[in-house]
Amino acid sequence: RRQDLHRLIGQAMEELYADRLAEHCEMLAYHYAKGNAWAKALTYFQQAAQKAVEAFATREAVSLYDQAFEAARHLGDAVTTETLMAMHQAQSALYYVLSAFVQARAESEKILAYARQAQDKYRIGEALAGMASASTFAHDFDQAIEEAKQAIESVEQIDARTILATSYYTMGFVHTVTGRHEEAKHELNQSLSLRKEPDLPTHEPAPNRIPHRSCCHAGGARQRPQRQ
Repeated sequence: RRQDLHRLIGQAMEELYADRLAEHCEMLAYHYAKGNAWAKALTYFQQAAQKAVEAFATREAVSLYDQAFEAARHLGDAVTTETLMAMHQAQSALYYVLSAFVQARAESEKILAYARQAQDKYRIGEALAGMASASTFAHDFDQAIEEAKQAIESVEQIDARTILATSYYTMGFVHTVTGRHEEAKHELNQSLSLRKEPDLPTHEPAPNRIPHRSCCHAGGARQRPQRQ
């Protein structure tokens, strides 16, 4: 059967190139996907996507993450929520690079759904802050303000100064460009005040959280350390 042949090719490649699998992760992902070996396909699609990111091949990385999500759908509950959230965050960051801000917001909205399911207040706030940032770049200013307010409300009871600073900056930025300067001044001052101290280490960080572009341009807050 053709599926068996693809799996055998994948296994042969793993043995032949055991010391340099990263060089062949795209072909390994392809053969394992064609062979319905979805766990290995997911692993190699993720590696290939990250490889494309590092090579600044953004559109290729987006396509590879799309294929990783397809593999994950075949695996169902065998894929952890943490893995899915990290993939959506990575995809969101890639859409920022492509100035595809509606799609970037949609990825953050998917993260929000997982965070709410887990009742994780920090990640709920973080996802809403990411959505607000993307909405700002998409020039949907009313939505950006509403999402930033929700982000602030969601983390008021926990120590999450990065999220608060990001959200206040988004509101201040929007109010600046829409001519509401007194509100903008207050919100930007709030953001600057919150930026003076990092979050306390009360929450385990996930990789590639708030997209770099949103922090620099519409979030204003320094990223938390990423897990290696």
